[in-house]
Amino acid sequence: MNYAPAADRNKEAIWAALSGYLPSSQRVLEVASGSGQHALYFMQQNPKMTWQCTELSESRDALQINLNTLSNVEFPKVQSLDVMNATHVTLVSELAPFDCVYSANSLHIMSWSACLAFIQLTSKVLTTDGVCAVYGPFFYTDQPVVDSNLAFDAWLKERNPESGVRMFDEVVSAFKEQGLAFVFDHEMPVNNRLLVFRKA
Repeated sequence: MNYAPAADRNKEAIWAALSGYLPSSQRVLEVASGSGQHALYFMQQNPKMTWQCTELSESRDALQINLNTLSNVEFPKVQSLDVMNATHVTLVSELAPFDCVYSANSLHIMSWSACLAFIQLTSKVLTTDGVCAVYGPFFYTDQPVVDSNLAFDAWLKERNPESGVRMFDEVVSAFKEQGLAFVFDHEMPVNNRLLVFRKA
């Protein structure tokens, strides 16, 4: 059973910020659900939500096992989603609309082209006034670079030159081009952030 210790460490802080954008009954699409630990915890806090998990095809079954084994609420079937796969995008889009799109620790793993594809999908599936929340580290042009984030960025690029910690301004601009306005930048533990955008 896959397990991410960091997901347990940050889930409460993320929920404290994210929950303010989620009324009691919301439909949420999570892109790159990983082990499902965030989905499991968030649904414990608000079981009236419908939380749609997604993962790459090779990781989907492990995620489904986690949800089936550890959850006392019903989740929709996990969907395969590679944002660069047109078939996946079409099938997930057919499940829309969603009130929220959430993704943690994904933008720095994806290529920039995949980041843009993720944002395009977000704009496509969100309701008007729906929100997108993305969690992870970001670089800022007007703030000193945190050493741990710099080291993490170097490690990411060694594994895949197309990945890396994203620039805040570039992310905001990309969302804006798809009709999603920047709402708030929440400070999170261990030099991470939760960026929130809203569809006009």
